Amino acid sequence: MGHRAIAACLRPLVETSYAILDEDLADRGEVTICSADRLIPRLGDRFTIESAGMVHDVGVFSLTTSQAGWRVTCRADEPRPK
Repeated sequence: MGHRAIAACLRPLVETSYAILDEDLADRGEVTICSADRLIPRLGDRFTIESAGMVHDVGVFSLTTSQAGWRVTCRADEPRPK
């Protein structure tokens, strides 16, 4: 996802909100998080997300930044019931 794709992901967001794109979670075990927040995650940072009634612990393995904000791709551990 290039700089234009990050900007498109961030367009509806205000500075402190996030977009969590989980369409690849079931098949690939990956989730993308986009934000314009000034606090940029680092590789290896951990997040907990809920998707399809399951809780997933995910770790950042890819980070892209632009003037519009940032995007991380995370890999999920094994899900657990909500």
